[in-house]
Amino acid sequence: MYLYCVPAGNAVGQGVRTVQIGFAAPLTEMPGKSGRDAALLAIDEINARPLYIAGEKIVLKLLDQDDKADVNIAILTARYFIASKVVAVVGHWNSAASIATAKIYSDAGIAEISPSSTSTEYTQQGLPTTFRMVGHDGIRTNYIGEHVLRTLRAERIMVIDDATLFGKAIADQFINYIQANGGLISGRMSISNKTSNYALALESVRQARPDLIFHAGRLYSGDLNHSESLLGGLRRLGFPKNMVLAEVTIDPESMREAALGDINIFSISPGIPFEKLPRWKSFQKNFTARFSSRITPYTLSAYDAVYVLAEAMKQAGSLDPPRISAILHNIKYVGLTGPISFDAKGDVTSPSYTLYQIKQGAWVPISVLGR
Repeated sequence: MYLYCVPAGNAVGQGVRTVQIGFAAPLTEMPGKSGRDAALLAIDEINARPLYIAGEKIVLKLLDQDDKADVNIAILTARYFIASKVVAVVGHWNSAASIATAKIYSDAGIAEISPSSTSTEYTQQGLPTTFRMVGHDGIRTNYIGEHVLRTLRAERIMVIDDATLFGKAIADQFINYIQANGGLISGRMSISNKTSNYALALESVRQARPDLIFHAGRLYSGDLNHSESLLGGLRRLGFPKNMVLAEVTIDPESMREAALGDINIFSISPGIPFEKLPRWKSFQKNFTARFSSRITPYTLSAYDAVYVLAEAMKQAGSLDPPRISAILHNIKYVGLTGPISFDAKGDVTSPSYTLYQIKQGAWVPISVLGR
């Protein structure tokens, strides 16, 4: 049961004020919905304490919008948030939407703090209102490249991206790292993330004969309309031995196919393993009691983003958006995911990652990188 809140600025009672935080993500997709649920949980916890700014009791309200991961809709959403006088925005979810809206928020002095946008470009625009809760792709690809060359000792590497901004950018950065460190890229191609027809990719793999594939983007199983999935086809080919994903996005059916094909599959995901977080069990209990969405690392980032914004309001002693943005650049906060602070560009400092491998049909943490 969610708290009922009146529109921003209306009095709920003497000395009580409702304040809106915007939240933008593709809410019909599970990760975005899970992030929204986590933001709701954080807001209800903060409201229960409650929050006081300059002696005034504050009731937070989440103004959530489905931007459908579409740049044009994201721009309309940003303008709606500004017109609605939100004090800050948690979002947008994907990098293209975050980049497209960053200048709009900056012109309004409103902090945009993304739980999940990893494109390096997002925080390189020199805007004082742009922040993110996870490390950027340049950091991630360096860790992936190091594992590929030093641990897996790959000699012929093929790169496949999903034709998205995220996929192409991280593939490019991975290739730059490999080539700068003496590795060989034997092939590169894009396959749309809206299809599961991997026939062209499989033929390219057959010709290139790589000993490792790096896949940047989302990876889906095949369905009845296509002959086989990528992993099913690799199983038939009998190579490569190793595959590295840019994200932990592989589904249970593909996990089964990977095991049957004896393919070693690795991935690097933001943050440390959930069970190593001191407050994980409490968060998990509270979250699953209210919501059915699956928890991802970005779920935790969305939860922490709301708390960081509330802390910035307290430290600013104000609900003025530009003052909140200014405080965020100097904030030091210990959240669910650990210590949180931002550098001058708005990138989170000292981001951590976990290297996973699929073993017996499940993702198993191999090592923690960063912190």
